[in-house]
Amino acid sequence: MIERIMKRTTALAYVATLSVAASFAAGFFTNKFLLYSNAVDSLQETVCGDMMTSDSVKSVLPKSHTAMEHYTALGAGQDFNQSCIISSGTSGTLTIRAKIQNAAFQDWQKWVKGETRDEGSGVPVKMGKGGVSYPTTTYLYIPCTPRYPRAEATPAKDSYYLQVNVRFNGDADADAGTVRKAVADAAQAFGKNAHSEAGCLGAP
Repeated sequence: MIERIMKRTTALAYVATLSVAASFAAGFFTNKFLLYSNAVDSLQETVCGDMMTSDSVKSVLPKSHTAMEHYTALGAGQDFNQSCIISSGTSGTLTIRAKIQNAAFQDWQKWVKGETRDEGSGVPVKMGKGGVSYPTTTYLYIPCTPRYPRAEATPAKDSYYLQVNVRFNGDADADAGTVRKAVADAAQAFGKNAHSEAGCLGAP
């Protein structure tokens, strides 16, 4: 099993640049601090380890002198686990998580229902076996047969899936419809690339 850890934090504010990188036995860690007058617009064209473009993020994050991007990638196959957090000052934060799980679709649906009982009605998202979008959150169930399963793995390959959760918290520089679409778009873009990164067989 090849294990990879990569973390990137980008803080954008006013005047200087400082970069720190270190390599450890467990993987690679970087901290990058950039200082600009318009932090959100200064986000790179691709974010979250190049898993998605920054267009949808920029459309909802409020303008601020500071912004942060923190990306973590851990493991492969059944141990795959990635997360990305992008925030604008203390006002708005987009959190993305993708992880291989082993549960039936019906059980996932029950879990999502419990997680979103106070979020109103959901709108279906066409990706994987099923997905649902709420005003500030999106959940995806993308079937995944790991290319490199653990030797002791449960043979229930039909229930392995990539679980993608995306949530926006705080103030947004956009209306409710734009926020909902941006969150769903981020989930689909991240999910598509995560499916490949995790070594899942077949199409997402």
